[in-house]
Amino acid sequence: MVVLAVIGIALAVAIPSFGTMRRNARMTGAANDLIASINLARSEAIKRQVPVAMCGSANPRAADPSCSDTLTGWVVWEDTNNDRVVGADEPVLSTHDALAPELTVSDNFAVISYAGTGFPQDLVLPPAILLCDDRRDHSAEGRLYRRIVSVSRTGRPAILKTATEVAAFREQAPPPIESSCNAG
Repeated sequence: MVVLAVIGIALAVAIPSFGTMRRNARMTGAANDLIASINLARSEAIKRQVPVAMCGSANPRAADPSCSDTLTGWVVWEDTNNDRVVGADEPVLSTHDALAPELTVSDNFAVISYAGTGFPQDLVLPPAILLCDDRRDHSAEGRLYRRIVSVSRTGRPAILKTATEVAAFREQAPPPIESSCNAG
């Protein structure tokens, strides 16, 4: 009886932690996948010495993927003619299926395009992608549950997850995506 009681108490304490751990892993995995694709676009632009771009796509694995306004899935391609549209004759370098439906994703760009130098092209605001889940904009011990994947003016991507990092980013270039975690 005592052993069963101890196991019951241990499970009562551990089960909520597993849910939080699973949500944190989902958020971190999505942010890391975005960073990997952005880094791929940048490194391939340098390696190939041609523009390489990344955009959100509702149909990233289609024979002829197209860019969309929402970043659910995405595609990275060699943008040979630098028109920021996936052309039939332009090689697709990488695709990513839609992120988990539990995540809310918003961004402030249509296409991230890198020149052959590895620098982003035509930046008005630094590109940013906001990832949220049902925890919205809450924080724990200085770390926010949301993640912002940002691209600096030099083209380097980073994941912002502490309140200090997000505040510094807001001062640098406030993205028009900031309020989406509070909705709902």
